Parts: sequence; C-alpha cells; structure tokens
Amino acid sequence: MPPGNVHGSCVRVPTEQTIALAQLNLRAQVWGEPAAPPLLALHGWLDNAASFALLAPLLAPNHRVIALELPGHGHSDHPAAGSGFHYVDHVQAVLEAADVLQLVRYTLLGHSLGAGIASLVAAAAPERIERLLLIEGLGPLGDDGSNTLSRFRAALTPRTESRRPLRVFRSMEEAISARCLVSGMPPGQARPIVERGLMEADGGWRWRSDPRLTQPSAVRLAETQVHALLRGIEAPTALLLSSPATSYLPRVPMQARAACVANITVQHMDGGHHLHLEYPAAVADWARSTAQEPAGYRRSVPLPPSEITTSHRNTTMPLSMYQASVPVFVRALNNLAHVLNKGAEHAKSKSVSDEVLLQTRLITDMLPLIKQVQIACDMATRGTARLAGVEPQAFEDNETTLEQAHARITRAIGYIEGFKPAQIDGSEARAILLKMRTGELNFEGQSYLLNFVLPNLFFHCTTAYNILREAGTDIGKTDFIGNP
Repeated sequence: MPPGNVHGSCVRVPTEQTIALAQLNLRAQVWGEPAAPPLLALHGWLDNAASFALLAPLLAPNHRVIALELPGHGHSDHPAAGSGFHYVDHVQAVLEAADVLQLVRYTLLGHSLGAGIASLVAAAAPERIERLLLIEGLGPLGDDGSNTLSRFRAALTPRTESRRPLRVFRSMEEAISARCLVSGMPPGQARPIVERGLMEADGGWRWRSDPRLTQPSAVRLAETQVHALLRGIEAPTALLLSSPATSYLPRVPMQARAACVANITVQHMDGGHHLHLEYPAAVADWARSTAQEPAGYRRSVPLPPSEITTSHRNTTMPLSMYQASVPVFVRALNNLAHVLNKGAEHAKSKSVSDEVLLQTRLITDMLPLIKQVQIACDMATRGTARLAGVEPQAFEDNETTLEQAHARITRAIGYIEGFKPAQIDGSEARAILLKMRTGELNFEGQSYLLNFVLPNLFFHCTTAYNILREAGTDIGKTDFIGNP
C-alpha cells in the first residue's frame, strides 16, 4: 500500500494500516505525516506495535513512524501451518513490507527481537537504511554450541499445544498481571502491549499472538556467523543498552558485536529491558541526538537526562544464569535444612512428635511444614532442569519423618549440583512452558528464573522458617540467611 494511502495521520493518535504481503497480511500503527521521512519500528518478542505507544508520538514531529507488527504478533496474520519464526523469515517479511510501503530509504528502529531483525535487515539491504537505531539488541541470539543438540531436539519434538484451548483471562487486569509475572515489567509499562495483544473470547480474553512463538528455534547462528553479518551494516548505527546489563545481553559479548559495526555509537541507560516504555522522553532524545553524531564517532557513555546515572559504570561483571540459579538454590536449601534441624531439636525437647511438627501450619488455609519443604525442593530441582532444557526428575512426596525430610533436601541438593554451568548458561531466552491448574504460563528462561522460581523458592523457605519460629524454635534471621 503506498504511503499516501494512510489517512488521518497525526502525531499523538496512530492510524491502523494493513500491509498485504504475498503469503499473509501484516498490521502496523502509524504516527506522523505521510510526507515526513519514514522510520520503520520493529517490536520485541511477544510484543506488538503498542510497544512504541509512548515513544512514537515523540518522534512523529520529525518522522512518519511505522510500527510494524511482525508475523504472528499483534494484529498481524499467523503464518501458515508448517511455517516457522526463524530470524530469516522475519527479515524477509520486513524487507517485503518495506517494498509494499514503497520505502526506498528509511530509518530503522528495533527493540530486542526487533533490534536483532533490524540488524540483519540493515546487513541485507545496506543501500536502503538511512540510520539504524537499536534498543537492547544487536544481531540475533547466537549459539556457543553448548545447547545446540538439546535445542534442536526440543524444537523438532512433536507438540500437542495446538490441540489444547488457549488460556482465557477473566479480565484485562488478570492478563496484565500474567504478563508482568513472566516479563518482570511493571503494570504501567505492560498495559499498552497487553491491551493491543488481547482479543475477546468466550468467558474473557485471550492472546492474539501465535502460540508457536513460544517454541524454541531448531538452529541458531554461531557467534562467528553473527559477527560476519554485523560487518555488513553500513548505516550509521546507535545502540542503547540497559544498565545493569540484561543477562542475555552480557556486556563483553555485546562489545565484541559492536566492534563489528563500522560506524556505531553505544550508550547505556539505567533501567529495564523496555527502556522506550520506561523513559520515552530520554529515549527520544537519544534517537534525535544520534542523528547529529559525526560519521565514525564511537562512544560508550551514559546519556545526559537526569534519570540516567553514571555510578559504577562498567565496573561489574555480568552474572551468568548458572551463578544466579544453582548456587542460590543450594544455599537456600542448605539453610532450610539448618532451620529444620533446629526445629527438630526443639520438638524433641518438648516431646513433640515428627508427625505433629511436619503437619504444623502457619495459618489454617496454608500448607503444612512438610509441604513447604517438598515444594521448596521441587522449585529448585525443576527450575534447574528446565533451565538446562531437560525433563525434571520426579520426587515422590512421601516423607513422614524429619529424617526423611532432611533426606529429601539432601537428594535435591545432590541433583542440582549435578548440573554443569555449560548446561545452564545461555538459557536466558529458552522457551519454558508451565502447565498450571489455572492454565498455561509461557516464559523465557531469564523471566522464569527471576520472576517465578526464585520468588517461589524463597516464599516456601520463608514459610517453613515462620512455621518453626511460631512453634517456638530458637532461630533468627542469621539462621535463615546463613553465613556470608
């Protein structure tokens, strides 16, 4: 559809546009005047055009901002059965959409997944990209080989999800809460994306996005291949990264990628992964300021707005997924064993049986002590296994004595410690599906660890501590935390 077919464009309120490709239709939200220089914006994984709802109006006075929804996302069509969602498929869709929109030369803006796609589009068609603006991403997720085989097998394993009904949310607020749980976003940032990403269903709301987006890719590019592609970017490029660094965008590998781009500026902003929703004005200033950079200028410094700080910049090493999981799990379970042992000593001194202590509850409608121990162990063991991409080992919940409860913790620690760092590291974007009584939850590895496993683990460890403390056990905070 030619640019002139966009009617009623204005700076604040977007217009809807359909882009008819050969195999499917894509949707876009458009801000700004049709005659303004075009800026094509690409959103992140499981996001949609509303990801740019706060930033686009600030860029619209100088650009015609076209927030394109990738295949399977937002209001765009889902690819046909048998089609995939590999980076190359997205790159081809973006290039074809640019042709339909008659964008001969344009600025390209991408966030996260969209930044990875934008990088490859710029490498594929360098003569068409005026300027490349990247937020939290430079090139696609790479592969160091440690999880290649397990990822390949997982991607090609027959799936039955399509035969199960999609989760239905009773209200918009429930859907926003679910999105916040798996992404770590605050409700205010998640709301625009969720509101556009839902459609009415019997009994409530469900996601518009293609469920196949949560399935793992069979093959990723090796990091050396990613570097080779990034060297093909010719447009002046600006990269904005959050600080502290997102775990799946560690500082050192990102510096190596940036070094492959001939004309790039690299800046850091204190904040989360969705910087353009968190600080739209500051990100708009960054986008505008990069247009004034002299050719070949390179820097790695903080931005000027007041919400951006410079404390301890570039002084910390990124924390790996293994470091953030296995040692933390082991420490929590060891400390749980410690307070349980002190509880056993107290019960013995008061002639309280194991059965009575293990069935003690903090509040009537809460689970007893033994269930708190069992669930804490399960959170740690299942969490480790899922991050490693293997089927979790099943543990029977048949403990009836304190000795058996201690043995359960010991078995759990031994199981966790059997995993190597190479099995866990690199799992930040691994697709993880949980089947709950209330429906299904889809996570990426990082959000699964930070927003599900760790809060649940510490909830049940804390509740076990509180049950023992309420029962009269002489324990304090140092018993719960353990020695430094």
